[in-house]
Amino acid sequence: MYRQSVVVAPTREYAAVVADLSVRAQHVRAHRVDPRQDNLLRIFTDQRAAALDLRLLGRTPSGPGKVDAVAARISALHDTAGVGLQIVYADLGAPTSTGWNLYDELRDQLMTRGVPPAQIRYLHQVRNEAERIALLDDCRTGRVSVLITNSRRMPADIPAAALALHHLDCPVSANDLRRREGHANAAGGVRVFRYIIAGSYETRAWQTIDVAAASRPVSSAAASAFRPLTDVHAVAPPSAPAAIPGPASTPRQHPERHR
Repeated sequence: MYRQSVVVAPTREYAAVVADLSVRAQHVRAHRVDPRQDNLLRIFTDQRAAALDLRLLGRTPSGPGKVDAVAARISALHDTAGVGLQIVYADLGAPTSTGWNLYDELRDQLMTRGVPPAQIRYLHQVRNEAERIALLDDCRTGRVSVLITNSRRMPADIPAAALALHHLDCPVSANDLRRREGHANAAGGVRVFRYIIAGSYETRAWQTIDVAAASRPVSSAAASAFRPLTDVHAVAPPSAPAAIPGPASTPRQHPERHR
């Protein structure tokens, strides 16, 4: 397995949201707010949404984000390889009855870049077990080029047959990471991309998940990268936004060691 971290530059709006989250966390910890109005779990959820796409919080970003980065990479691999399944993981942003959603945005960007719409599918689209089996069979036989889903829905054999896996967000537990990657570690030829906002909490979250995933069995304390009720670093302190770099750093590339 080959892994690469794709570092995406934060926008001004993202820095503003991080600053607001820091202030909210400070108020919650100081018991200056009714927990029914705001709490660390709610802040944690907003933190994850902001790092994935500000539009999930109703904000308009001033520059490209993770969706743009993954769309460009998927289309480039699609043009080069021609045939091969690529799986995109995002635990937030699934289609709803109203409003903007990440799945449709990614689909539209991929269509603009030349990926046929019939080859882009959502695992959320299935309405029953028969449809689920048919979709997964299409993934195995090459009739689907891009499958967008979340951590909880993927059978273990599908990632091993993929050309690439794209993690748009960090899973909340080591077990979720194992579900996402399935038997891909044993397959050897799968490319894995992690999309990370520069200077964000995501780098630390991924490090925590990797350590937990490498251990067997996973303890309840180590299994999650996020401890929103106890981890004082889950939301950066008020001074942190100034440390967020402007330009994206150079992505690091390294082959995955087999264990």
